[in-house]
Amino acid sequence: MAEERLIDDDKDRKYRIRKNENGEEELVIIDDGEEEEDFPEYGVVTDEDEQLSEEELALKNAERRQNMQRKAEELKASAIEKLAAGDFEGAQYALSQAAELTEYDGELYYLQLKAYSRNMSNFLDLQKCVDAAAGVLEYTGEEQKEELNSASGPLKERISDFEGKCAELSAENEAGKAERRAPFAAKRKRALTFLAGSAVPFVALFVLAIVFASMMFADKDGLFIILTIAFTVAAVISLFVTLFAFTRFHDANRKVKLNENDASTKVGRELISCREELENLKKIYSSFGNDISR
Repeated sequence: MAEERLIDDDKDRKYRIRKNENGEEELVIIDDGEEEEDFPEYGVVTDEDEQLSEEELALKNAERRQNMQRKAEELKASAIEKLAAGDFEGAQYALSQAAELTEYDGELYYLQLKAYSRNMSNFLDLQKCVDAAAGVLEYTGEEQKEELNSASGPLKERISDFEGKCAELSAENEAGKAERRAPFAAKRKRALTFLAGSAVPFVALFVLAIVFASMMFADKDGLFIILTIAFTVAAVISLFVTLFAFTRFHDANRKVKLNENDASTKVGRELISCREELENLKKIYSSFGNDISR
């Protein structure tokens, strides 16, 4: 009954879903002061707008832009407070709303990068960090870039760790390739020799079968008919041997090619993943204006 009374008491309240500090989804009550304001989207013509003059429509659109910008600034201010309190999920939610109201906003990208990276200390939401960093590189001011740079110690450490990890995986990957390269090449060579050795007899037998087939009706003794049948049977048998040899060669050649493809082995795939993450981490770091090669 206590649960039913709780539901009755809360039935008129509004909720939204957000993630807590443990990454779990939870329901959060939206206070009256937190309810979103609805602003008409700039550039959308309504029935009322069609009755306005060009000057009146321009003024109304300007008012819409101001309202949207004001709301965006309020949301960014709320995100700054939440960041200071360590409420990164709340900051992310506020910034996602602000992103719908403003664009080419350097401060927004700066705050997004801080929110998604947990104040430059955690890069598990890597792609979101990379997306925010692209905006930082293009639109954020030098002062805010310098602030990000001064807090980028964990990022530089993570880059260093991944450089070491990638180097180790690359060495292991190349050693595995080198170990397999010679046996695979030797097997392909043997398969190619077998294929050539089976293909030549097949071609010879096939040609002989055609030659005797073209002359068998001119031979009254029937010898050419017998030879045509014999060479045809032999050519068919040789064909199956050739197809078998080709299958062996194709398999051996495929292994040689796969050996050079990083994605074909577990270590190679780990190397690809490591390099991709390292590249993304470097994109974030370089968005502050840093030369990553130094």
